[in-house]
Amino acid sequence: MLGQSRCLELIDAALAACDCDQAEVVLYATDHALTRFADSTIHQNVAERNAMLSVRAALGKRIGAARGNQLTMDEVRDVARRARELAAVSAEDKDFVSLASPQPIPDVPSYAEATAASRPESRAAAVRELVAVAQREACQASGSLSAETAELAIGNSLGVRAYAPSTQAGLVLVAVGDKSSG
Repeated sequence: MLGQSRCLELIDAALAACDCDQAEVVLYATDHALTRFADSTIHQNVAERNAMLSVRAALGKRIGAARGNQLTMDEVRDVARRARELAAVSAEDKDFVSLASPQPIPDVPSYAEATAASRPESRAAAVRELVAVAQREACQASGSLSAETAELAIGNSLGVRAYAPSTQAGLVLVAVGDKSSG
């Protein structure tokens, strides 16, 4: 995870580089891990880290948007400049009034440390337990067990700043017996 301070630092760097009337930056970063199994045997363990930085720049009623997935300061500033350049050549959006102003944001618990701490070994142990149950019932088990940690950070030139970490876990299980599957 990048952490709240790093996410907001990147947001602020993009906002500072926009040089426009109003700007909005959204950063979404994920760490996703997946353990796959088939015929009651684990055959793949993969992990992916990804990020997306989206910048929307407004020059009057002209709006430009750009995205990038490299989170170096130079790339973040470049994405912001591209959004501003696109706004300069865009047609006016007659319906645009303003970006959102700061509002109270309720705290929504969406982060589970146990999910964030998931490691290949713990996912493999859980899959072994699932397979053991299936085999006791004379079934073969296939599927996947995943864990994801995500961070969402949003900021705009009107003072909006928000950060929310989250986790999610998923299980897909197909048990196949002699006469049925499910």
